[in-house]
Amino acid sequence: MIKIIRAIIIIFLLILLIKITVIAVKFLLLIIIAVLIFNAIKSLI
Repeated sequence: MIKIIRAIIIIFLLILLIKITVIAVKFLLLIIIAVLIFNAIKSLI
């Protein structure tokens, strides 16, 4: 019984970690795109 609870907790933590990683990656991509757009605009002016 304890093993099943432990397995559920581990799976839950893994899912949470994956979700956090996905959010972090999206955030980083947004920052990179913003920087690229900013540099493009700066080079045009």
